[in-house]
Amino acid sequence: MRLTIFGATGRTGQLLVRQALGMGHGVTAYARSPSKLPVTNRNLVLIKGELDDYPAICDAISGSDAVISTLGPGARLEGSPLAVGMGTIVRAMEHCGVSRAVMLSTVSVHDDLDRPPWLLRFLVRLIRLIFRPAYDEILRMAEVIRASSLQWTLVRVSLLTNRHVTGRVVTAYPGTKGLHLFISRADLAWFMLKETQDPRFLRAMPVVSN
Repeated sequence: MRLTIFGATGRTGQLLVRQALGMGHGVTAYARSPSKLPVTNRNLVLIKGELDDYPAICDAISGSDAVISTLGPGARLEGSPLAVGMGTIVRAMEHCGVSRAVMLSTVSVHDDLDRPPWLLRFLVRLIRLIFRPAYDEILRMAEVIRASSLQWTLVRVSLLTNRHVTGRVVTAYPGTKGLHLFISRADLAWFMLKETQDPRFLRAMPVVSN
């Protein structure tokens, strides 16, 4: 497969790039500062650009089989750069005919299937109170993706750890037995890669945990 990855220089994004290359996939990594990705591989293409650079984003997406995003909110910036950037990515995907999108989100985004326990409700309220700009951006980004014509999956997480990959991931909705708060970045990357070829959660928003 040929994958385009946004957020490739972040901690989860770097794991995602390394795992994808290790599986033999071709990767196009789109980043503001590609030099922050310390990976060299003949199957890796680096494209430098901002999230509002539509031509560069089109160039990065063209010819790909799927797009994966681990982008997080730019809470320190004015406006909503994440939501606006995601809108640019969505438009470029629709223009290029690339429909499969696996995007990172959080449990702050509500699904009608959710039955969150009190601890998770408390966590979301705390995030909304302390990190309101980031919280609002995550919600706006989800709205942009859900309103698109793409074959999207929003992979929601609660809290991330730096443990090694295990390949043991629980996928469920809040309130389901066996779902926990934590997932390792390595297992999150593994799951997102697997989802690019799995139709089970098309246009759905599972929560993942270890």
